[in-house]
Amino acid sequence: KTLNNNPTLMEQAVEVRVSGRTKELYSLWHKMETKGEHNLDHITDVVALRVIIEPKRDSKDGNDTDADVGVWLCYHVLGLVQHLPGFQPV
Repeated sequence: KTLNNNPTLMEQAVEVRVSGRTKELYSLWHKMETKGEHNLDHITDVVALRVIIEPKRDSKDGNDTDADVGVWLCYHVLGLVQHLPGFQPV
């Protein structure tokens, strides 16, 4: 909701797709074993979030400015996600 209602993304991006997944049980177990941690509450990256942004194109030739806008939008989305309630950076 936050990303789809963001005025900057509404203006600069054609499409924003968000998907998420939880880490596989084996991956969680392996991380706990390698870190010597036996409490799942101390493992912070149990959820992965993927955001795919399709920026608007100003020109047909795909110049560097279009790439710069894409990179800028990625950092903008990262900032929005980092300010979501319950976010814990890893």
